[in-house]
Amino acid sequence: MAEMTNLQWVLIVAAAVLYLLTCLRVAMSFRRIGRSPILWFLITLFFTAIPPAIYMSYLRLRTPARRPRPAERVKAGPAGVRRCPHCGKIIPRDRAPGPDGIFTCPDCKQAIHEDQLA
Repeated sequence: MAEMTNLQWVLIVAAAVLYLLTCLRVAMSFRRIGRSPILWFLITLFFTAIPPAIYMSYLRLRTPARRPRPAERVKAGPAGVRRCPHCGKIIPRDRAPGPDGIFTCPDCKQAIHEDQLA
């Protein structure tokens, strides 16, 4: 789990204070036109997109980062094999081409010319 630095905490607190000030400003604006400032403070506080965004950021910081698994086509194959340029699967060197000199991938069934094989 990643620890938060002091700067990150300061930024989070500053964002929260600005958000609360915005909620207060909305409440005071509605008070001037005769509406309930407490009700509009609560509506602004709980029914905007900022609280869910703050919660999602908190959850993201709590969960460890996952490393993506390398794809099979990225792995280096053993000597004597070639890879299909379409799907990346292994085509053994002992596989013979068709009568017209074109290989066919055993997995994706795509036609492969000799110069396309890696």
